[in-house]
Amino acid sequence: MANGHTTLVKGKDSHHFGRYRDIALVLVKYRLDELIHTLGLQRFLPLRWVPPTIPWHKEVYTKPQRIRMAIEELGTTFVKVGQILSTRSDVLPSDFIQELTKLQDSLAPLPLEMIESIITNELERPIAKLFSSFEPNPLGVASIGQVHGATLNDGTEVVVKIQKPGVKQQVAEDLEILQRLASSAAQHPSDWQQYDLVSLVEELSDTLTGELDYLREGHSAEHFAQFFTDDPSIHIPKIFWDYTTPAVITMERIRGTNILDLPALEKAGFDRKELAKRSAELWVKMIFEDTVFHADPHPGNLFVEPNGRLALVDFGMIGLVDDEVRSYLVSAVKVYRTGMSTFFRMH
Repeated sequence: MANGHTTLVKGKDSHHFGRYRDIALVLVKYRLDELIHTLGLQRFLPLRWVPPTIPWHKEVYTKPQRIRMAIEELGTTFVKVGQILSTRSDVLPSDFIQELTKLQDSLAPLPLEMIESIITNELERPIAKLFSSFEPNPLGVASIGQVHGATLNDGTEVVVKIQKPGVKQQVAEDLEILQRLASSAAQHPSDWQQYDLVSLVEELSDTLTGELDYLREGHSAEHFAQFFTDDPSIHIPKIFWDYTTPAVITMERIRGTNILDLPALEKAGFDRKELAKRSAELWVKMIFEDTVFHADPHPGNLFVEPNGRLALVDFGMIGLVDDEVRSYLVSAVKVYRTGMSTFFRMH
């Protein structure tokens, strides 16, 4: 034994030895020594101690910055985990949250030739036959896929989301590694012991696995479209199933202003307070009147159309809700309101 961790590589660890070593070396590169020992990764290094090859990382960059840079280098799974954690202020301090939020906009696009090849293989037709036009520059790049604008042969404007090649296999391997690292970290004396890392990784695993199936995402979008069918103020994009597979999804293109583009919203004459109220009511309605809710409510997924309609996109992450959860939420709101009333009476 060394530092509470087995020095030999046994069992499933041996099947992923190369990936374990990749992770360990990236953490060494960014001088995240404490994290290496907490996760028990030192046994995968080629030597007992490898001096950092880029010593300026520690002096020039803060720890949150170095963690964000390491996550970017480790690829799809870790970037997605970082993006999810960037919304979890209950888990990480504000300086880490602020840095991980940058992961939403820091990814490089895949070459157009690769994108065209994936689409052709998935939909079994040349891209020129599928679309009358296809925009070469992506509208967005995510950890799992990237989105391009296109036009169907009948003139319908759409967006096409294409899953990156090899993502499913890499995510499956990384999730297995993360589960084992979480178990290791939970037994290691550190600040991370205050969190249920094993349960957190299980939650992340369920989320990521769901996002890898674009057919499931399409059906989720149709569920919400049906749920809001009687509300003309909410727009859920249509799914084009003839152009959709587990790795490619094609949906109606939304033309609107990002909910956080405040100058554009003000220029268009929208009441920001009213938009904030309607946006909050959107999720309240899902949680208290439906069995599922959109579980990725970052600003890039909510738009305001020129007519004032709210458009909700990206249904890869959904959450389940039942009467027990609703009861807890109502109780929490009551406690909060009681506490605030007491505070104002005392002051």
